[in-house]
Amino acid sequence: MPAVRFSAFVIGCMVALAPALAAELPGDSVGRKLEEHMEAQIRNQHFRGTVLVAQNERMLLARGYGFANEEWQTANTLHTKFRIGSLTKQFTATLIMQLREARRLDLQDSICRHLQPCAEEWKPVTLHHLLSHSSGIPGYIASPPWTAEQIAASYRGKPLEFSPGTQWKYSDWGFCLLGLVIEKITGTSYEQALRTRILDPLEMHETGYDHSEKILKDRAAGYRRVGNDLANAEYIDMRPVYSAGALYSTAADLYKWDRALYSNAILPRSALDLMWKDHMANTGYGWFVSQPAPGAQPAWWAVPGRFEVAHTGAINGFTAEFLRLPDDRITVIVLSNLENAGIVAPYLAAIVLGQEFKMPK
Repeated sequence: MPAVRFSAFVIGCMVALAPALAAELPGDSVGRKLEEHMEAQIRNQHFRGTVLVAQNERMLLARGYGFANEEWQTANTLHTKFRIGSLTKQFTATLIMQLREARRLDLQDSICRHLQPCAEEWKPVTLHHLLSHSSGIPGYIASPPWTAEQIAASYRGKPLEFSPGTQWKYSDWGFCLLGLVIEKITGTSYEQALRTRILDPLEMHETGYDHSEKILKDRAAGYRRVGNDLANAEYIDMRPVYSAGALYSTAADLYKWDRALYSNAILPRSALDLMWKDHMANTGYGWFVSQPAPGAQPAWWAVPGRFEVAHTGAINGFTAEFLRLPDDRITVIVLSNLENAGIVAPYLAAIVLGQEFKMPK
């Protein structure tokens, strides 16, 4: 591919962070290999965004590349706010698990227990089915804001695509329904429940529900490629994607989230283990899960032979990856303000592990 004009300026922005991120990055061979790989991504895949790679609380790579806003030439940093798309689902799943721990719901509850009125066809669908993308409920019909009455009317008489629990089909709509369950049980908005139960306790002040009309300091603009040129991504209102994909965050905040997942700060270990169980088709609750045998062919997003929990996010103008290898204490966070930026995180994790990897061409 020809050289990319907009990515010629690469910014290594070491920004003051929380104490866990404040350590100076190592200049060892692993750090150099990570840098070399990202330079290749920039040359050949036109990457722009922020990357954070850590092992055992030691920063191996933490920097921004390119511009958060092309017109104003403002740099991407560890505090740049990116839309994270489906990374939102792990927060929605966590809220559901918190309510389970508080005995305010059971994962085997029918969705009709919490959403009334309810389409008769949905009675066999449980919260477990929604969390594991195995509900059989067809995709969106109505756009938010919804009411239970509107939803029931829209789906009444429409059959499920398959019997719940018998097949897997990725469903944004299923996680939107979980957001409505959260609102019904807590008596607050999904946004407020998230703020009260997760974001404020973890001091994740750079994460939130993305309201396009609000002025948001350090918000990244989203871009896409048109041939060899850069263009603004098409506008998307985040209200329809709701609890399936409407959040923004920063690399610094997601690292706080990562650290909390090694503790009981948000959920007990037993609940996290249930979230990270492969319930069907490498799917946990709000995460994809991989634990392939050595030598087995892993999922496209996974590092061979390692227990891994991960998710990607893609929405107009943005691509996100959050990959965790808990047994190896490795975290890779990749946030890009470029649509279809390509997969980066598994390659970076493989470098840390000393595994063979292919440099992007």
